[in-house]
Amino acid sequence: MRASIILECMDNRDINIMHPLRFGKLTLMLLLLAIAPSMGQVVIGGTVLSNAAMLEIKGTNDDGLTYKGLMPPRIPTVALRNAMIVPDSAKGMLIFVTEIKCLQIFNGVSWESINCLTSTPFAPFSESFETDGNGTRYTLSAPEGADAASDDYFIRTDGAEISYGGDDMITFMGTPDGSYFFAAQDIDGVTGISTGALQTMNFTGIDITTGVNLQLDILIAEDDSTGGSPEHWDEINDSFSIQYQIDGGGFQNLFAIESQAVAGGFNDLPRIDTDFDGIGDGIIITNAWTNYNSSIIGTGVILDLRIQFYLNSDGEDIAIDHIRISSN
Repeated sequence: MRASIILECMDNRDINIMHPLRFGKLTLMLLLLAIAPSMGQVVIGGTVLSNAAMLEIKGTNDDGLTYKGLMPPRIPTVALRNAMIVPDSAKGMLIFVTEIKCLQIFNGVSWESINCLTSTPFAPFSESFETDGNGTRYTLSAPEGADAASDDYFIRTDGAEISYGGDDMITFMGTPDGSYFFAAQDIDGVTGISTGALQTMNFTGIDITTGVNLQLDILIAEDDSTGGSPEHWDEINDSFSIQYQIDGGGFQNLFAIESQAVAGGFNDLPRIDTDFDGIGDGIIITNAWTNYNSSIIGTGVILDLRIQFYLNSDGEDIAIDHIRISSN
């Protein structure tokens, strides 16, 4: 036998808890809700209870003359939402973040937007390096440069600065997006770079307020010959990776390329590192311009991207172009 509680409002006026009679009614309603788990199902605002519902709230209590809705908990700002201590067991928790006007659900790790109240569509992000964006659209951790004598470079280029002759000639198949792209090889050998082979390119403040199911796309090529031999990526000191963070929540892995060499191996093929364990195990990166993509987990207001180049010798190079963030 099913036990249930029926809570039916006598009229459609708001409850004034200072009124003695209504305060008593409110107290009774709260008490009944508190003991509901031990009794069964609960219906509020009506007398007909669905068999499939544990809690049912009717939109009207005056036979359809007027209707009201359900107001989820409202959190004023994203910062206050991030300060909430929410265990992974709270999957499905709903809130409305007033600052970004988004109804959000907790997926066990982060908050995802179900819908955002805005008339502004998502504006896709794109960077193709056709004009110099260092210091405005992105920032680099070291000055750009190219040394023709030593085949070292870390630079936005149309290919002219890295067009070496002989066996060390840089060649790509296909075309990038436009004329310019960004390329790196043997970074610590570039004149003016004194901070080592690990350098970064940072994109900050990308507006993703109305974005859902975000995705990164990027064109990548790797010159596949140095001195007549194949790619020279080492297990140690050679890598390319992209991380992201949403609303300052800490960087997470998004995309990575590593040498397929293991246990300190040298001069091997660069492959996508599908599980971010430091060993390339996926698709081989070749000198053909190819589009790669990866899904960004989570939603929010601001997205930051961090691209890391770690290349410290000839034959260990990468070229990138047409970086995009889209909402699907």
